[in-house]
Amino acid sequence: MKARTVEVGLYRVPSRHVQENAIARFTHYEWVLVKLTFNGGVEGVGFTYTQGRGGGAVFSLLSEYWAKELLTSEELDPLTLNRKARSMTYSYGLEGVSRIAYAALDIALWDAEARAQDVPLYRLLGGPRNPKVRAYRSAIDLNFTVQELVEDVKKFKEMGFRAFKIKVGKPELEEDLSRIRAVREVIGKDPLMVDANRGWSFTEALRRGRAMEDLVYWLEEPIEAELLDEYKELRGKLRVPIAAGESLYSSYEQTKLITEGCVDVVQLDVLRSGGVTEWMRYAQLADSLGLPVAPHFGEEISVQVLSAVRNAMFLEHLPGSNLNDSGLLRKGLRFEEGYALPPDGPGHGLEFDWDRLKSYQVKYEKVT
Repeated sequence: MKARTVEVGLYRVPSRHVQENAIARFTHYEWVLVKLTFNGGVEGVGFTYTQGRGGGAVFSLLSEYWAKELLTSEELDPLTLNRKARSMTYSYGLEGVSRIAYAALDIALWDAEARAQDVPLYRLLGGPRNPKVRAYRSAIDLNFTVQELVEDVKKFKEMGFRAFKIKVGKPELEEDLSRIRAVREVIGKDPLMVDANRGWSFTEALRRGRAMEDLVYWLEEPIEAELLDEYKELRGKLRVPIAAGESLYSSYEQTKLITEGCVDVVQLDVLRSGGVTEWMRYAQLADSLGLPVAPHFGEEISVQVLSAVRNAMFLEHLPGSNLNDSGLLRKGLRFEEGYALPPDGPGHGLEFDWDRLKSYQVKYEKVT
């Protein structure tokens, strides 16, 4: 297929509540959407995000540089773009911001390919009919009081969720343990994951991890993301499974995370790792080594790829921050008794409310 137009928009969307983890505070998310229109009328929509900062750089890469490159290509599909991506980014590299931007194009191309074949994306990727993916309740909730935290977890338990994640990283270990115990009283033996968001030193992670290892299902991002050798050492010293990967933005680090025994659960973010094409490669690599995948955030696209891999573990449901609960989608994924069900329409199945999106629009460019 040959692209006729490329539309790029940057939207700054408030989160549903003020969010705090061990290292940061969030009030907005930046979403960058790409719409590709091909000769013959087929369209594909892709998207990517930042946590409130850096969206302008993503927008500029897509609208000022990559859009023109796409329009000169006679044939455009996800694998062709993947082969060209490194030459397209020769001057600044396909890492970090570039990889986030590339994800939006990759998803738009997969969406268009599936729409052209009139099949859901998960089917095009090899998934079964009528899939469902086990999901867990997640929130950026370190600023919640214990009572607020307990009430929120109760709400999701009543909705049928049977797995939960909370933030840790309070100044004192006992504060974290009190929150964990309070939630444990509500959920019983259901899986409870905790996320430290890279907030600890190796020594502190070891100390707190040992105190938590009989209480939690996994310990997520206890130390800085790129300290992969330390992750491997920490994994050898703790009995609790280690999960990480969301904060890696280079192919070298993402590969090392999987192949060198750094984690028990691979959490690469579909939108930060470069979209569907790249994420599927990493998931298959993890599968070959017996590792499960539980991607960070991006549940609207994560449900598609998780439906198409055999080592899928969990989908992260983050209603305080996601697109699905933002009011910006006319159609999205559904949840039933703690499972996520992808849309059954062609492509990724998401239907954006473009009129509502305009109220959050920061920049827009149409390239022909």
